[in-house]
Amino acid sequence: MTVPPKHGKVSFKQVSGQLGEKAGRCAGKTVKGTLVIYRPDKGYKGDDVFKVGFVMDMYVSGSAKVRNVVDKYVIKVK
Repeated sequence: MTVPPKHGKVSFKQVSGQLGEKAGRCAGKTVKGTLVIYRPDKGYKGDDVFKVGFVMDMYVSGSAKVRNVVDKYVIKVK
């Protein structure tokens, strides 16, 4: 977690599933991913924001590089 939410909690769960037919030649293949689960504080209503950072390997022209990625999530709790 890069920046936690101010009005809730975030957890992560490793999942796997099959790609659908829109995935082209990869359709039907099983892939792994991370599910991001946000739970607001009891009684909270309004906007909340959090950021998740991770490191991703990149392979470019035979050399391995590392890329840092940060995703920002804006949640509207009703």
